[in-house]
Amino acid sequence: MMSLAKFILISLLHVLFCISYANSGEDTLIIRDYIKKADRLCSIYPDSALLYSQKALNIVSFIDDPYLVSKIYKTHGIVFYHKARYDSSTYYLKLSITHIPKKESGYLATLYNLYGSALIMHNEFDTALYYIQNSFDINTKLELKKGLMNNYANFGLVYKCMGAYDVSISYIYKGLPIAEELRDTLTIIKLLHSIGSNYRSMGKPKLGIVYCKKALDYSLAIHNYKRASELANTIANFYKDLAQYDEAMRNYQLSYDYAHKINYPTMEAAALVNIGLYYAIDNRFDSAMHYLAKGYHIAQNNNYISIIAAADITYGKIYTETKQYDKALQHLLNVIDSENKAENSFIDKAY
Repeated sequence: MMSLAKFILISLLHVLFCISYANSGEDTLIIRDYIKKADRLCSIYPDSALLYSQKALNIVSFIDDPYLVSKIYKTHGIVFYHKARYDSSTYYLKLSITHIPKKESGYLATLYNLYGSALIMHNEFDTALYYIQNSFDINTKLELKKGLMNNYANFGLVYKCMGAYDVSISYIYKGLPIAEELRDTLTIIKLLHSIGSNYRSMGKPKLGIVYCKKALDYSLAIHNYKRASELANTIANFYKDLAQYDEAMRNYQLSYDYAHKINYPTMEAAALVNIGLYYAIDNRFDSAMHYLAKGYHIAQNNNYISIIAAADITYGKIYTETKQYDKALQHLLNVIDSENKAENSFIDKAY
């Protein structure tokens, strides 16, 4: 058994090593390389990205450079955003903002916009708009095209979530030419997807399919299966709206396959719940319950509020159709009475 003196000596040596490691010029380059790798991987392989961002985070308390500290927190926050862990994302992005040197205006604008993105996922729309607008003001003053492009994308997203679809599309159309000029494929994909989703919400699924299929082609061309899984799910929803259920089912399955390929639990859960809904519509309740249970389990483990609500509503439909009314009511009341409130549209459906 290790003696107390030996334990203290080993701990002290570890601290001294970390201080030396973090402050030497050569090893600072290694930390920056971790950040660079995490940034490159996060949108496609967030689990791999987390390994690198965590390595940098492990020694953040021994780093003297506030800008590098801020970059480590920023990268860790972005990785958690892509893993759909928005509580962790907002936490680290806020830390990043508090550690930034005040003279770094352009970088501050980037952080404000990223923090706004995470707040949107929390349905904190007013606060999100505050940070995005502050970012926009800085980017406008400094004439930073990439920053403005990302601001337009976030304005589009927040107004879509608020139900102002025309306003959302108007912002996205301002951002799209900048993305094309900068040849920013990931942002082009995101903006095309947003336009398509808005058209679905406006009751124009055929237009939505056009834009989302363009985005899906871009995603597959660069092997971005994360985006591909999201787009296949959206396209499936369009086909469901058009009552083309075989096409809907095919795209839900594609969505699951793409998500499973890269271990993306958000879309795995969403696709499984949607496949369950498909079988429920077809009155194949045993199959529906099988897929729902798998998706519900993933969603509950990760606290995906909207997906849990969608599953509860589908359970409510199935149990109503099979005359198990007590079970139906329990699932529907889960949506209405949950402490973690779902979107209003889900609550309306539950009522």
